[in-house]
Amino acid sequence: MIAVHAHSFRRKSLLAVSLSWVAGYTNVIALIYAAQTISHMTGDTTLLGRALAGVTLPGAAHAILTSGFLVGAFFVGAMSAGVAISGAQRHNLASQYVPPILLEIILLTVYSFGLARWIHLGQPAAAPIALVGLGAMAMGLQNATITRISGAVVRTTHVTGVVTDLGLEIVAVAQWWREASNGRGWHRRWRLLRLARRQHSVLRTFLLACIYGSFLLGVILGTLAFRSIPAFAMAIPILFLLYAVWRTFSTLRGNIQRIAPETDAELHKLGIGPELVPKSVELYRVNAPERQGQWSSPDFSRWAEATKARIIVLCIHAGIRLDEEALASLSSGIATLKSRGQRPVLSGISATQFKRIRAADGLTGLSPLDLTPDLEFAIARAHHLLES
Repeated sequence: MIAVHAHSFRRKSLLAVSLSWVAGYTNVIALIYAAQTISHMTGDTTLLGRALAGVTLPGAAHAILTSGFLVGAFFVGAMSAGVAISGAQRHNLASQYVPPILLEIILLTVYSFGLARWIHLGQPAAAPIALVGLGAMAMGLQNATITRISGAVVRTTHVTGVVTDLGLEIVAVAQWWREASNGRGWHRRWRLLRLARRQHSVLRTFLLACIYGSFLLGVILGTLAFRSIPAFAMAIPILFLLYAVWRTFSTLRGNIQRIAPETDAELHKLGIGPELVPKSVELYRVNAPERQGQWSSPDFSRWAEATKARIIVLCIHAGIRLDEEALASLSSGIATLKSRGQRPVLSGISATQFKRIRAADGLTGLSPLDLTPDLEFAIARAHHLLES
């Protein structure tokens, strides 16, 4: 569920729907408990600026401390996400975005127990600002993490930009519809409805609407939960995040391994020794997990960043299903290789895989000759590229 990267529209929409409600839920709980918003810093920054402007007025010092602390907590949360992700990358963890989500779970758990204790002691409605700061830090963590996963497309903790972009995209959809259906009959307009599934502005509008709707749903659920189980209201998003992490670990991920010409059994069967593989050519193979179960494709973009040779041969088994997310990830990896002057050659491609690859956006720059049926043809193609 918590992917290494969200390349496809489907994955980005899943992230938006799955996690935006957590932010709306957590934000409304903080608003009820302490009259503070923690999922976005616009209001707190405004209050901070007003307090700084009237620093000599009664209560200004408390307002400066409160608003400044929440902004700082959100900022520290975002920085913590960056540190956790970088550490996971250095240790080559497969699920590099799980550590910051686990840290968010810890923060929200402490935040939840603190609020439950505050209610149990019969304290006033306004919870301590230090306790609310834990929620703000958790929101900074989540926003920074999902921003990295989605490539700065999905923001899950605030909807100001979402509403702005939604308005612009709706106008773009209306303009597209008017131009495409102008002077055409109802049959043409019905066909446009079917084609709208692939229109960029329509997809973008749907994604933004999902983010806004999910955030709003979280606010509603949080309010209802507070009325029913005030001391344990935060247990719901915490359990959901734990489920998301569990799904991430239970979903097996394929991996890409370097093929050693000296020891590879398939190359030996083909009679290809190490002397037939030039030094400027690297061979890789996509492997499915050994255990049975649901599995997802490897992160091709991350793999591409680690390659160094001029010619990169990637063997993809004919039984591997190239779905939307896998093709989007593969497109990103191919683009990375080509941007550095490297030449990719895909091997082991079946007829079905060939059709899906050729139809995928971002892979159209590949020559049909770079899509080969087996390793022998791929190595021959690599020799031809080096000679030319």
